[in-house]
Amino acid sequence: MASGPGADGEAGLHGLHRGLAGDAGGLSHHRKRRLQPGEHLPHRRERHGQEAGGGGGAQGLVSGCTTFRRAELRRIPRDLLESEIFGHVKGAFTGATENRAGAAMQVDGGTLFLDEIGEMPIDMQATLLRFVQTGSIQPVGGSRQERVDVRFVCATNRDPLAEVEAGRFREDLYYRLYVVPIELPPLRHHGKDVQLVARAFLAQFSREERKRFRRFSPEAATLGYPWPGNVRQLQNVVRNVVVLHEGQQVEAAMLPAPLLRAGSHGGQAVSVPMAEPVVPLSPPAMEITPLAEMERQLILAALEQTGQDVPRAASLLEINASTIYRKLQAWRGPKRAAD
Repeated sequence: MASGPGADGEAGLHGLHRGLAGDAGGLSHHRKRRLQPGEHLPHRRERHGQEAGGGGGAQGLVSGCTTFRRAELRRIPRDLLESEIFGHVKGAFTGATENRAGAAMQVDGGTLFLDEIGEMPIDMQATLLRFVQTGSIQPVGGSRQERVDVRFVCATNRDPLAEVEAGRFREDLYYRLYVVPIELPPLRHHGKDVQLVARAFLAQFSREERKRFRRFSPEAATLGYPWPGNVRQLQNVVRNVVVLHEGQQVEAAMLPAPLLRAGSHGGQAVSVPMAEPVVPLSPPAMEITPLAEMERQLILAALEQTGQDVPRAASLLEINASTIYRKLQAWRGPKRAAD
């Protein structure tokens, strides 16, 4: 499993994480020994008419060498994940109108790339662990095991060991896959390689958009920027320049404004000051009056409003008229009541 900010170019990820790569059913002889410089993995037998395709990230590690299949776990619905990887038989669930080979069977003899393996549900991890240990799969709804020879390449933008400690990733699966770790640092740690990647994108997008761009000016090429969005951000910046401008050379002024502002601050992203939060004004302090006095004021105000009509005042206050009579008698005092 390749891991870290550079594993898939996601923005906002930092640091280097451990990586994993493994095989179902053990390692063959040529997989156990270390590859020499310039040596490639031997070609494996091709099945189901699928050829390995080119691409970036972990996919580029195996393209051209083996039958290749990518399963992007983050985008596969949870209920369909097991079927997508291991297949299903007819009638296994509603909508299963025929037998279907999963990604593992389709890539038998080649490489299965499990992208974003950190998104795999914990119960599905147990099924994957059995596959890794035994080299056998059982399609959903099936009754027999089928042998499959697969090389695993896994990627995640999370720290796998931290996920294990948090209980979101099985420890036994982590160590079972941890065979050939690959660290993919963020783009900002690649030094001058950033310019090579940018020039490759410039050539690609110039062809697609039928533009004449050939190079970057020295100012544009040396502009310091941390690239928090990694390769995807760089790709979109170059595409933006090609689409919106003309010429043979990309000038610094053609770059999006945030990059220019960051470059003028020594390569540090400029933080936009946020407005001060609006704090609601607290109501003025209320003078506390004894409850008995407040009750007296309310009753007298109701009587005044109703022209001393006790029943109407009682109705406004939603109390019994006898309560008002009793209160009035108490407020007049014993002497006046006797009068």
